[in-house]
Amino acid sequence: MKHLKEYKSNPKIGDYVICQEDNNFRSDLNNFLLNNIGEIVSIDTLYSSDGKGYNLYVTKYDTVIPIKLKNLFIFDEFSDRRGFYPDEIIHKSENKKDLNIIIDANKYNL
Repeated sequence: MKHLKEYKSNPKIGDYVICQEDNNFRSDLNNFLLNNIGEIVSIDTLYSSDGKGYNLYVTKYDTVIPIKLKNLFIFDEFSDRRGFYPDEIIHKSENKKDLNIIIDANKYNL
């Protein structure tokens, strides 16, 4: 089995990602996110009231979003995008195949 190195560099536009919601209130959402690969299409900076900036990685999914989750993908006018903070991105790669290996390994408990 191919082993992937984990890099702690910041994600960039065009990177492929596997994400996990920070709050675990929707197990069906986390199940979808952990089993599908998204692509970062833009990086926005949000500012808190104290002026500190936080990156929000807007991620597009090519997979059909289940109807019961569509209302959770309303980041902009496209229903296939969602924003994630850096700590919600659990795997990233420039190569989509690398992330498919991770999903397959998790699916078969390898």
